Amino acid sequence: MCQIIVKGKPNNSKYKLIAHLQNQLIYSGKLGSSDSSAMATIPLDSLDNGIIHLTLFNEKEQVVAERLAFVNAQTFSSPTIRYDTLSLGKRGYNHWVLQTDSADKYNYGILITDPSLRPTETILSRLWLTADLGDDIIEPSWYFNSENNNRQQALDALLMTERWNRFSWSQVLRNSFPKIIHQTDRYLSFIGTVFAGRRMQLNKEVNLFIQYTDSAYELRQVMTDSSGAFVLNDMIFTDSIKVYYQLNSKKAPSLTKAFFEDNNRFEKYEYAFPAAAYTLATRSEKDTLPFYVQNRLSSIEIDRMIDKREKKLETVFVRTKQRRKTDELNDKLSSPGFRSFDETVFDFVNDDPPYGSQNVLNWISSRVAGLQSTFNGLISRGQVVNIYVDEMMADGFFAASIPIQDIAMIKFIRNGGGVVQVPAVLIYTRRGDRKFPFYGLPNTVLKGYQRPERFNEVNYSDHFFKSITNDQRPVLLWNTFTGIRPDAPSDIRFYHNDKGGPVRMIITGVNSKGALVYEEKVISN
Repeated sequence: MCQIIVKGKPNNSKYKLIAHLQNQLIYSGKLGSSDSSAMATIPLDSLDNGIIHLTLFNEKEQVVAERLAFVNAQTFSSPTIRYDTLSLGKRGYNHWVLQTDSADKYNYGILITDPSLRPTETILSRLWLTADLGDDIIEPSWYFNSENNNRQQALDALLMTERWNRFSWSQVLRNSFPKIIHQTDRYLSFIGTVFAGRRMQLNKEVNLFIQYTDSAYELRQVMTDSSGAFVLNDMIFTDSIKVYYQLNSKKAPSLTKAFFEDNNRFEKYEYAFPAAAYTLATRSEKDTLPFYVQNRLSSIEIDRMIDKREKKLETVFVRTKQRRKTDELNDKLSSPGFRSFDETVFDFVNDDPPYGSQNVLNWISSRVAGLQSTFNGLISRGQVVNIYVDEMMADGFFAASIPIQDIAMIKFIRNGGGVVQVPAVLIYTRRGDRKFPFYGLPNTVLKGYQRPERFNEVNYSDHFFKSITNDQRPVLLWNTFTGIRPDAPSDIRFYHNDKGGPVRMIITGVNSKGALVYEEKVISN
């Protein structure tokens, strides 16, 4: 509960107090006391942390006083860490275990660095402090560091000197609102123009089949306008996508062509760049590089070694994360809705097909425990098994008539089959590369967002990394996508550098209740 005391107001005057926090109005009330002071109470149970903006208005709706204060209504939770192997010596191997109350769909970011790399801004200071202030704050993370005992008094002193700059009450009361210059981000946008031969296809319905790099696909129907064009907005994807297209008509011309262009318009920057924090200077031969520059150069050299190694593996040997050929076949033939964690896959392409079998239903019943073949289908432990051929529901007579040599893959799904009615047997025929039924249609490739750069981890148990002669990495681990489950804690594994010694660990995230998770501390033996 927060109590606000207003002093020095004239007797018998009517004032109004308004308070807002995180863009939400949390208090609005009149102070009509006959005394020269009045008190207002604001409950904090349902509020978030952040800056509260208090404004006192007189009877003429004029601002007579303003105040900024910090409300510390909620506490962030800290994760539980178990140090199974703590080795902070030279190139020491560390294995820690992270546990939280988070559901498995939430994730955490983990950063382990040299203790000298103290962040000047954290998720706490950004959400609760600097996002609401227009002036630059020197090292805002300091005000939320648990090591600083007088941080609350310092934060209160800071806010007493700051002014609210997000808006002006006088302009709001005059209904004078700022002009929106930057429109809402529509993410990636593309314009497509459809031709049949040399003629634009005006006001025509077009089917778009979008293939993503993760084997998923999407069907969209768009309508061209009077100029033969359509727009794709709100596209969010990395790397690239392949778009197959056709006119939605039985009499569609065979020579259909769609031309795509970027629809993202960027304004040209015509102003002077801000002054840099550094200036160029002539360096003499006797000058030595600062330690932070030497450490960064060491990290760059190690990254180059790893990148060079991975490119060699990709071009000369195999990809380090190459999946089994059966997995690739399953990804190629199965749509996302026809996959399950509890599926058994039989590969007729990369393994020898059972050409001697009478029919496919007899064969699959001899391979899956509890599965029996009947005169018109299959049963599993007394339950009728649904049969799909190329992801279309089929009966047992049709499935049994398919020649073995025409089958590419069979799957048996007992539980959790997405759109599949389980238990089910899925039969995929050899129709070429039929991951998408629209292969053969004209298509084009659209480029998306660049994939985030991956952090290169050093693993000294691998003989390759033992060739590193100088390891001065300031960042030992950076994982921005660490999955956490209560029943399956996440492992934190890393090797120290040649310097050794204490490390700084920062863990950020959001738990299953929507509360912030934050932990920052220096770890030593």
